[in-house]
Amino acid sequence: MQNVVSRKALVKIVGRTLTKEAAAMCSKKFNSILREKDRDSMLKFKFRTVIIELKNQAPTLHSLLQSCMKTKTPRVNCSVMFCYVL
Repeated sequence: MQNVVSRKALVKIVGRTLTKEAAAMCSKKFNSILREKDRDSMLKFKFRTVIIELKNQAPTLHSLLQSCMKTKTPRVNCSVMFCYVL
């Protein structure tokens, strides 16, 4: 991005949005799959569920992580790589 002022403003807005999304997901009011502690939940745990939760609850963060993973060559294991980024 050539315009430095626009870049700084965009970074600030995205930063605020990411902070709000993270705060909402970390809130005790939010019932996250990652808060499950029982044995059955652990045995049934799938990263796909975490990705779906992230996509629904933190769409800006999800989009940012997806953009970071994009390559010119398509990858078969994209969801696995997404989980490593998390």
